[in-house]
Amino acid sequence: MITRRWVARPLACSAALLTAVALAGNAFAQQQDVNVRTVTVRFGDLDLSTAAGAKTLYQRIRGAARTVCGEEEDYELGLDTRRYWNNCFKSAVSGAVDKVHSPLLQAVHRQSTPAAPDTAMLHR
Repeated sequence: MITRRWVARPLACSAALLTAVALAGNAFAQQQDVNVRTVTVRFGDLDLSTAAGAKTLYQRIRGAARTVCGEEEDYELGLDTRRYWNNCFKSAVSGAVDKVHSPLLQAVHRQSTPAAPDTAMLHR
């Protein structure tokens, strides 16, 4: 078990987040017809078995997503443009979190992601 952790961790540190952020950028690029941008997030210095390590990595992931998708304030306040930015940012963060395979990081992400609002359906 220890061997697996030592082998898997460097591999995850070097490639996992690069792919996730690239995929999210690709989804946004299809909407905006621009080049795909990628950012490598390194986390070999973090202990992901602690809340502090998971929270630090989550902030790094969010920062990388902002780099890939652009700052939210950079876009005009148009509804379509805001929706594209939100989709890019959420996809980048979620994809990167999934690639790390850390239950604690997943928990931090769930706590930071607001639940979808309830909607009421009216029928006559």
